[in-house]
Amino acid sequence: MSKRPSFQFYPPDWRNDPGLRLCSIAARGLWIEMMCLMHDATPYGHLTVLGRPLGPEALARLVGEGVPQVRRWLAELEANQVYSVDGEGVIFSRRMVRDEMLRDARAAGGAAGAEHGHKGAEFGKLGGNPHKKELYNQPGKLYAVQRDTGGPIKIGVTKYPHQRFNGLRKKVGPIIILGTFDVADMGRSEAAVHACFDGRREGEWIDAEWDEVRGVIMSATHPPLGTTTHPAPSSSSSSPSPSPISSDANASGGDAPPKPSAIDLQAAIFASGVRLLCAAGKSDAQARQLIGLWKRDHGNAAVMEALASAEAEGTPDPVSFITGKLRAPHGKRNHFDRPSGPIESRRRAREQCEVDDGAGADGLSWP
Repeated sequence: MSKRPSFQFYPPDWRNDPGLRLCSIAARGLWIEMMCLMHDATPYGHLTVLGRPLGPEALARLVGEGVPQVRRWLAELEANQVYSVDGEGVIFSRRMVRDEMLRDARAAGGAAGAEHGHKGAEFGKLGGNPHKKELYNQPGKLYAVQRDTGGPIKIGVTKYPHQRFNGLRKKVGPIIILGTFDVADMGRSEAAVHACFDGRREGEWIDAEWDEVRGVIMSATHPPLGTTTHPAPSSSSSSPSPSPISSDANASGGDAPPKPSAIDLQAAIFASGVRLLCAAGKSDAQARQLIGLWKRDHGNAAVMEALASAEAEGTPDPVSFITGKLRAPHGKRNHFDRPSGPIESRRRAREQCEVDDGAGADGLSWP
Protein backbone atom coordinates (compact mmCIF):
# COMPACT_ATOMS: atom_id res chain seq x y z
CA MET A 1 0.00 0.00 0.00
CA SER A 2 1.37 3.43 -0.93
CA LYS A 3 2.00 5.83 1.92
CA ARG A 4 -0.61 8.48 2.60
CA PRO A 5 0.85 11.99 2.33
CA SER A 6 -1.21 13.42 5.19
CA PHE A 7 -3.32 12.66 8.23
CA GLN A 8 -6.30 14.49 9.71
CA PHE A 9 -5.56 16.97 12.48
CA TYR A 10 -8.18 18.90 14.46
CA PRO A 11 -6.78 21.88 16.41
CA PRO A 12 -9.68 21.98 18.94
CA ASP A 13 -8.99 18.37 19.95
CA TRP A 14 -5.30 19.14 20.32
CA ARG A 15 -5.82 22.30 22.36
CA ASN A 16 -8.61 20.99 24.60
CA ASP A 17 -7.18 17.61 25.62
CA PRO A 18 -6.31 17.87 29.34
CA GLY A 19 -3.44 15.37 29.13
CA LEU A 20 -1.68 17.37 26.44
CA ARG A 21 -2.34 20.67 28.20
CA LEU A 22 -0.50 19.35 31.26
CA CYS A 23 2.60 18.75 29.14
CA SER A 24 5.20 21.40 28.41
CA ILE A 25 5.35 23.02 24.98
CA ALA A 26 8.54 21.03 24.33
CA ALA A 27 6.86 17.71 25.15
CA ARG A 28 3.93 18.60 22.90
CA GLY A 29 6.38 19.44 20.14
CA LEU A 30 8.02 16.04 20.54
CA TRP A 31 4.60 14.37 20.36
CA ILE A 32 3.74 15.92 17.01
CA GLU A 33 7.14 14.77 15.69
CA MET A 34 6.36 11.28 16.96
CA MET A 35 2.95 11.36 15.28
CA CYS A 36 4.62 12.17 11.96
CA LEU A 37 6.94 9.19 12.41
CA MET A 38 4.04 6.92 13.42
CA HIS A 39 2.10 8.00 10.33
CA ASP A 40 4.80 6.41 8.17
CA ALA A 41 5.30 3.38 10.41
CA THR A 42 4.15 -0.22 10.17
CA PRO A 43 1.94 -1.07 11.97
CA TYR A 44 0.28 2.30 11.48
CA GLY A 45 0.29 4.51 14.56
CA HIS A 46 3.25 2.70 16.20
CA LEU A 47 6.62 4.33 16.89
CA THR A 48 8.76 2.06 14.72
CA VAL A 49 11.32 2.48 11.96
CA LEU A 50 11.86 -0.37 9.49
CA GLY A 51 9.62 -2.49 11.69
CA ARG A 52 11.79 -1.99 14.80
CA PRO A 53 10.74 -0.13 17.98
CA LEU A 54 12.20 3.35 18.26
CA GLY A 55 13.95 4.02 21.58
CA PRO A 56 14.83 7.41 23.15
CA GLU A 57 18.34 7.47 21.66
CA ALA A 58 17.19 6.86 18.08
CA LEU A 59 14.25 9.23 18.54
CA ALA A 60 16.61 11.95 19.78
CA ARG A 61 18.74 11.59 16.65
CA LEU A 62 15.69 11.78 14.38
CA VAL A 63 14.28 14.92 15.99
CA GLY A 64 17.67 16.61 16.48
CA GLU A 65 17.55 16.94 20.27
CA GLY A 66 19.61 15.59 23.14
CA VAL A 67 18.83 12.22 24.67
CA PRO A 68 18.26 13.60 28.23
CA GLN A 69 15.75 16.12 26.95
CA VAL A 70 13.91 13.52 24.88
CA ARG A 71 13.75 11.16 27.86
CA ARG A 72 12.31 13.95 30.02
CA TRP A 73 9.67 14.85 27.43
CA LEU A 74 8.72 11.21 26.93
CA ALA A 75 8.26 10.90 30.69
CA GLU A 76 5.91 13.90 30.60
CA LEU A 77 3.85 12.40 27.80
CA GLU A 78 3.66 9.04 29.54
CA ALA A 79 2.72 10.52 32.91
CA ASN A 80 -0.18 12.37 31.29
CA GLN A 81 -1.32 9.28 29.33
CA VAL A 82 -0.79 10.89 25.95
CA TYR A 83 0.54 7.67 24.45
CA SER A 84 0.22 3.95 25.20
CA VAL A 85 2.71 1.07 25.10
CA ASP A 86 1.84 -2.36 23.69
CA GLY A 87 2.90 -5.74 25.06
CA GLU A 88 6.22 -5.58 23.20
CA GLY A 89 7.14 -2.18 24.61
CA VAL A 90 6.31 -0.21 21.45
CA ILE A 91 4.85 3.27 21.88
CA PHE A 92 1.65 3.82 19.90
CA SER A 93 -1.05 6.44 19.41
CA ARG A 94 -4.47 5.17 20.46
CA ARG A 95 -6.28 7.57 18.14
CA MET A 96 -4.16 6.70 15.11
CA VAL A 97 -4.68 2.97 15.69
CA ARG A 98 -8.46 3.43 16.05
CA ASP A 99 -8.66 5.62 12.96
CA GLU A 100 -6.76 3.05 10.93
CA MET A 101 -9.17 0.33 12.09
CA LEU A 102 -12.10 2.49 11.01
CA ARG A 103 -10.50 3.19 7.62
CA ASP A 104 -10.03 -0.54 7.07
CA ALA A 105 -13.64 -1.22 8.01
CA ARG A 106 -14.91 1.51 5.71
CA ALA A 107 -12.79 0.26 2.84
CA ALA A 108 -14.18 -3.24 3.28
CA GLY A 109 -17.68 -1.85 3.53
CA GLY A 110 -17.21 0.15 0.36
CA ALA A 111 -15.99 -2.92 -1.49
CA ALA A 112 -18.96 -4.91 -0.21
CA GLY A 113 -21.45 -2.26 -1.34
CA ALA A 114 -19.82 -0.51 -4.28
CA GLU A 115 -23.20 -0.10 -5.94
CA HIS A 116 -24.46 2.00 -3.04
CA GLY A 117 -25.15 5.73 -2.77
CA HIS A 118 -23.65 8.20 -5.21
CA LYS A 119 -24.17 6.02 -8.31
CA GLY A 120 -27.89 5.81 -7.89
CA ALA A 121 -29.36 9.06 -9.21
CA GLU A 122 -32.93 9.32 -7.89
CA PHE A 123 -32.73 6.37 -5.52
CA GLY A 124 -29.15 7.06 -4.51
CA LYS A 125 -30.24 10.43 -3.13
CA LEU A 126 -32.53 8.59 -0.74
CA GLY A 127 -29.62 6.60 0.65
CA GLY A 128 -30.93 3.19 -0.37
CA ASN A 129 -29.67 0.69 -2.93
CA PRO A 130 -29.78 2.74 -6.16
CA HIS A 131 -29.46 -0.15 -8.62
CA LYS A 132 -32.28 -2.08 -7.00
CA LYS A 133 -35.33 0.03 -7.66
CA GLU A 134 -37.49 -3.03 -7.23
CA LEU A 135 -36.79 -2.82 -3.49
CA TYR A 136 -38.94 0.29 -3.22
CA ASN A 137 -42.61 -0.30 -2.42
CA GLN A 138 -41.76 -3.94 -1.70
CA PRO A 139 -42.00 -5.71 1.68
CA GLY A 140 -39.00 -7.62 2.94
CA LYS A 141 -36.32 -7.67 5.62
CA LEU A 142 -34.18 -4.84 6.94
CA TYR A 143 -31.12 -6.34 8.63
CA ALA A 144 -28.30 -5.22 10.90
CA VAL A 145 -24.97 -7.06 11.01
CA GLN A 146 -21.52 -6.43 12.43
CA ARG A 147 -18.15 -8.10 12.04
CA ASP A 148 -17.42 -10.52 14.86
CA THR A 149 -14.54 -8.25 15.89
CA GLY A 150 -16.90 -5.31 16.39
CA GLY A 151 -16.75 -1.96 14.60
CA PRO A 152 -19.27 -0.35 12.25
CA ILE A 153 -22.76 -1.82 11.79
CA LYS A 154 -24.12 -2.58 8.34
CA ILE A 155 -27.77 -1.81 7.63
CA GLY A 156 -29.21 -3.36 4.47
CA VAL A 157 -32.35 -4.92 3.04
CA THR A 158 -33.12 -8.21 1.36
CA LYS A 159 -35.90 -10.66 0.62
CA TYR A 160 -33.61 -13.61 1.27
CA PRO A 161 -31.65 -13.11 4.52
CA HIS A 162 -29.91 -16.50 4.54
CA GLN A 163 -28.40 -16.04 1.09
CA ARG A 164 -27.53 -12.43 1.85
CA PHE A 165 -25.69 -13.31 5.05
CA ASN A 166 -23.73 -16.07 3.34
CA GLY A 167 -22.72 -13.60 0.64
CA LEU A 168 -21.58 -11.08 3.25
CA ARG A 169 -19.45 -13.69 5.00
CA LYS A 170 -17.64 -14.38 1.77
CA LYS A 171 -16.89 -10.67 1.34
CA VAL A 172 -16.09 -9.45 4.84
CA GLY A 173 -15.54 -12.59 6.91
CA PRO A 174 -17.38 -13.77 10.05
CA ILE A 175 -20.34 -11.61 11.06
CA ILE A 176 -22.74 -11.21 13.97
CA ILE A 177 -26.39 -10.91 12.98
CA LEU A 178 -27.75 -8.24 15.31
CA GLY A 179 -31.31 -8.38 14.02
CA THR A 180 -33.69 -8.61 11.08
CA PHE A 181 -36.85 -6.51 10.81
CA ASP A 182 -39.95 -7.03 8.67
CA VAL A 183 -40.62 -3.82 6.73
CA ALA A 184 -43.38 -2.78 4.34
CA ASP A 185 -41.04 -0.86 2.00
CA MET A 186 -37.46 -2.10 1.93
CA GLY A 187 -35.98 0.79 -0.05
CA ARG A 188 -37.50 3.62 1.94
CA SER A 189 -36.99 1.92 5.31
CA GLU A 190 -33.30 1.48 4.56
CA ALA A 191 -33.02 5.05 3.27
CA ALA A 192 -34.70 6.45 6.39
CA VAL A 193 -32.22 4.72 8.70
CA HIS A 194 -29.21 5.71 6.60
CA ALA A 195 -30.35 9.34 6.51
CA CYS A 196 -30.23 9.48 10.32
CA PHE A 197 -26.51 8.68 10.22
CA ASP A 198 -25.31 10.92 7.41
CA GLY A 199 -21.76 11.94 8.26
CA ARG A 200 -21.30 8.83 10.39
CA ARG A 201 -21.48 6.14 7.76
CA GLU A 202 -19.60 4.85 4.76
CA GLY A 203 -22.12 3.38 2.35
CA GLU A 204 -24.22 1.00 4.41
CA TRP A 205 -21.70 0.77 7.29
CA ILE A 206 -22.64 2.99 10.25
CA ASP A 207 -20.20 4.11 12.95
CA ALA A 208 -22.47 3.89 16.01
CA GLU A 209 -23.40 1.62 18.91
CA TRP A 210 -26.11 -1.00 18.38
CA ASP A 211 -28.47 0.48 20.98
CA GLU A 212 -28.50 3.76 19.06
CA VAL A 213 -28.91 2.09 15.68
CA ARG A 214 -31.75 -0.10 16.91
CA GLY A 215 -33.51 2.92 18.40
CA VAL A 216 -33.35 4.65 15.03
CA ILE A 217 -34.66 1.56 13.25
CA MET A 218 -37.65 1.35 15.58
CA SER A 219 -38.49 5.05 15.26
CA ALA A 220 -37.44 5.81 11.68
CA THR A 221 -39.71 7.43 9.10
CA HIS A 222 -40.61 3.99 7.78
CA PRO A 223 -40.62 1.86 10.95
CA PRO A 224 -40.43 -1.93 10.76
CA LEU A 225 -43.55 -4.05 10.88
CA GLY A 226 -42.01 -6.57 13.24
CA THR A 227 -38.71 -7.78 14.59
CA THR A 228 -36.74 -10.98 14.37
CA THR A 229 -33.58 -10.99 16.45
CA HIS A 230 -30.64 -13.33 16.52
CA PRO A 231 -28.33 -14.28 19.36
CA ALA A 232 -24.82 -12.97 18.85
CA PRO A 233 -23.08 -16.04 17.36
CA SER A 234 -19.47 -17.07 17.38
CA SER A 235 -17.42 -16.60 14.24
CA SER A 236 -18.85 -19.77 12.69
CA SER A 237 -20.27 -19.46 9.23
CA SER A 238 -23.66 -20.95 10.01
CA SER A 239 -26.53 -18.55 10.57
CA PRO A 240 -28.45 -18.90 13.85
CA SER A 241 -32.13 -19.67 13.85
CA PRO A 242 -34.30 -16.57 14.31
CA SER A 243 -36.30 -16.05 17.48
CA PRO A 244 -39.37 -13.93 16.68
CA ILE A 245 -40.38 -11.50 19.40
CA SER A 246 -43.39 -9.81 17.83
CA SER A 247 -46.80 -10.34 19.46
CA ASP A 248 -48.00 -12.50 16.57
CA ALA A 249 -44.96 -14.75 16.81
CA ASN A 250 -45.72 -15.55 20.44
CA ALA A 251 -49.45 -16.03 20.02
CA SER A 252 -49.13 -19.80 19.71
CA GLY A 253 -47.31 -20.09 23.01
CA GLY A 254 -50.41 -19.74 25.19
CA ASP A 255 -49.71 -18.21 28.56
CA ALA A 256 -46.05 -19.25 28.58
CA PRO A 257 -43.76 -16.21 28.76
CA PRO A 258 -41.69 -15.63 25.62
CA LYS A 259 -38.00 -16.42 25.75
CA PRO A 260 -35.81 -13.33 26.13
CA SER A 261 -34.46 -12.07 22.84
CA ALA A 262 -30.79 -11.44 22.12
CA ILE A 263 -31.44 -7.70 22.38
CA ASP A 264 -33.14 -8.14 25.77
CA LEU A 265 -30.15 -10.18 26.96
CA GLN A 266 -27.71 -7.60 25.64
CA ALA A 267 -29.56 -4.81 27.43
CA ALA A 268 -29.51 -6.82 30.66
CA ILE A 269 -25.78 -7.48 30.33
CA PHE A 270 -24.95 -3.81 29.87
CA ALA A 271 -27.35 -2.69 32.62
CA SER A 272 -25.95 -5.02 35.28
CA GLY A 273 -22.37 -4.86 34.03
CA VAL A 274 -22.13 -1.08 33.88
CA ARG A 275 -23.66 -0.79 37.35
CA LEU A 276 -21.22 -3.33 38.79
CA LEU A 277 -18.08 -1.93 37.14
CA CYS A 278 -18.93 1.71 37.84
CA ALA A 279 -19.41 0.82 41.51
CA ALA A 280 -15.85 -0.54 41.42
CA GLY A 281 -14.44 2.72 40.07
CA LYS A 282 -14.68 2.36 36.29
CA SER A 283 -16.18 5.12 34.19
CA ASP A 284 -19.31 4.43 32.16
CA ALA A 285 -17.28 4.40 28.93
CA GLN A 286 -14.64 2.07 30.37
CA ALA A 287 -17.31 -0.31 31.66
CA ARG A 288 -19.05 -0.49 28.31
CA GLN A 289 -15.79 -1.10 26.45
CA LEU A 290 -14.82 -3.93 28.80
CA ILE A 291 -18.25 -5.54 28.52
CA GLY A 292 -18.08 -5.26 24.74
CA LEU A 293 -14.70 -7.03 24.68
CA TRP A 294 -15.97 -9.80 26.96
CA LYS A 295 -19.07 -10.28 24.84
CA ARG A 296 -17.01 -10.43 21.67
CA ASP A 297 -14.60 -13.03 23.06
CA HIS A 298 -16.96 -15.20 25.11
CA GLY A 299 -20.58 -14.59 24.05
CA ASN A 300 -23.60 -13.15 25.85
CA ALA A 301 -24.46 -16.18 27.99
CA ALA A 302 -20.98 -16.60 29.47
CA VAL A 303 -20.66 -12.89 30.24
CA MET A 304 -24.09 -12.78 31.90
CA GLU A 305 -23.16 -15.76 34.07
CA ALA A 306 -19.82 -14.20 35.04
CA LEU A 307 -21.48 -10.89 35.94
CA ALA A 308 -24.03 -12.67 38.10
CA SER A 309 -21.28 -14.60 39.89
CA ALA A 310 -19.27 -11.43 40.52
CA GLU A 311 -22.32 -9.68 41.97
CA ALA A 312 -23.18 -12.68 44.15
CA GLU A 313 -19.61 -12.94 45.45
CA GLY A 314 -19.43 -9.23 46.18
CA THR A 315 -15.85 -9.13 44.90
CA PRO A 316 -14.04 -5.79 45.31
CA ASP A 317 -12.28 -6.29 41.94
CA PRO A 318 -14.98 -7.43 39.51
CA VAL A 319 -12.78 -6.93 36.43
CA SER A 320 -10.18 -9.47 37.56
CA PHE A 321 -12.87 -11.81 38.87
CA ILE A 322 -14.88 -11.79 35.63
CA THR A 323 -11.79 -12.03 33.42
CA GLY A 324 -10.57 -15.05 35.35
CA LYS A 325 -13.98 -16.71 35.33
CA LEU A 326 -14.37 -16.23 31.58
CA ARG A 327 -10.91 -17.55 30.78
CA ALA A 328 -10.85 -20.51 33.17
CA PRO A 329 -13.36 -22.87 31.52
CA HIS A 330 -12.20 -22.18 28.00
CA GLY A 331 -8.44 -22.28 28.47
CA LYS A 332 -8.16 -18.90 26.77
CA ARG A 333 -4.59 -17.71 26.31
CA ASN A 334 -3.46 -14.69 28.23
CA HIS A 335 -1.61 -11.78 26.68
CA PHE A 336 1.80 -13.26 27.49
CA ASP A 337 0.99 -16.45 25.57
CA ARG A 338 0.10 -14.66 22.38
CA PRO A 339 2.35 -14.87 19.34
CA SER A 340 4.39 -11.84 18.37
CA GLY A 341 4.61 -10.00 15.08
CA PRO A 342 3.10 -6.88 13.49
CA ILE A 343 -0.41 -8.31 13.09
CA GLU A 344 -0.61 -9.58 16.67
CA SER A 345 0.97 -6.36 17.93
CA ARG A 346 -1.71 -4.38 16.16
CA ARG A 347 -4.42 -6.59 17.63
CA ARG A 348 -3.10 -6.07 21.15
CA ALA A 349 -2.90 -2.34 20.54
CA ARG A 350 -6.52 -2.34 19.41
CA GLU A 351 -7.65 -4.16 22.54
CA GLN A 352 -5.69 -1.82 24.78
CA CYS A 353 -6.89 1.38 23.12
CA GLU A 354 -10.51 0.27 23.49
CA VAL A 355 -10.35 0.38 27.28
CA ASP A 356 -7.56 2.88 27.97
CA ASP A 357 -8.32 5.80 30.28
CA GLY A 358 -6.74 8.44 28.09
CA ALA A 359 -8.22 7.52 24.72
CA GLY A 360 -8.32 10.37 22.26
CA ALA A 361 -5.34 12.41 23.40
CA ASP A 362 -3.87 12.94 19.95
CA GLY A 363 -5.98 15.70 18.45
CA LEU A 364 -6.43 13.48 15.39
CA SER A 365 -9.60 12.90 13.37
CA TRP A 366 -12.91 13.61 15.04
CA PRO A 367 -13.49 13.57 18.81
